[in-house]
Amino acid sequence: MKIERVTDKQGLKKFIHFPWKVYNSPSYWVPPLLQEMHFILGSKNPFFQHAESSYFLAYKNGDVVGRIASIVDNNYTDFHNEWTGFFGFFECLPDMNDAAEGLLDSAAQWLKDRNMETMQGPMNPSTNDECGFLLEGFDSPPMIMMPYTPSYYLEYMEHCSLGKAKDLYAYILSTDEFVSKDRLEKLSSKLMKRTPGLKIRHADMSNFAGELEVVKDIYNSAWSKNWGFVPMTDEEINSMAKRLKPLLVPELLIIAEIDGDPAAFFMVVPDYNQVLSKLNGRLL
Repeated sequence: MKIERVTDKQGLKKFIHFPWKVYNSPSYWVPPLLQEMHFILGSKNPFFQHAESSYFLAYKNGDVVGRIASIVDNNYTDFHNEWTGFFGFFECLPDMNDAAEGLLDSAAQWLKDRNMETMQGPMNPSTNDECGFLLEGFDSPPMIMMPYTPSYYLEYMEHCSLGKAKDLYAYILSTDEFVSKDRLEKLSSKLMKRTPGLKIRHADMSNFAGELEVVKDIYNSAWSKNWGFVPMTDEEINSMAKRLKPLLVPELLIIAEIDGDPAAFFMVVPDYNQVLSKLNGRLL
């Protein structure tokens, strides 16, 4: 067993392609777009304007059997006043306790060398992105931006003395149930009467930059007290918007204003995982 730090493009390619080896048998895992993974893990990602990372691969008899990223986010450290580092993008083959332990030890040592006192994860690479291990729901496909991981990863974490930090919940709602019997219309009417200055509108895509500023201000304000929150920078918001804009449905980005001032937003996106699951990582 050998743990090696990724130092070149060939190593990064192995790191990005490794999950296909973990999920080579039929499963609900959805292959990410390779182009997107190169961006997320590369220097062009604005996240790395305030963060640094190192990537590690586990080899056994010359074959890659696991991977992990070790991450220091200076914005998290400054915002929470905590010396907490992160691991992320963890993947490992089954029956490889020694590989999992070696990867987590390597990530922890890299963080310790940078004065981090605690390690949390997985963050891929922060709470503004995909994070967490799956605890339930192994028998259904993940929605977009939601993780899908094997159940034995939980055993690896326990074996390596990592304890659960927080439960992250996802909810599924049948729209047929929710919109039946005019419930929404009645509720909406009551709220409008109670708050005369309340106005609900769709996003104005002709003023995309302005709407983006609204979304950023509300997001950073609303999430500021949440566990693990890291404020998104202008560069991160702009980058995410650029990548999401072709996928947005303007009627599904809804903004609430009170007396003309933006107070809330609600964004719905189609579950593009239903398409990605058939692309095998390549858009074309």
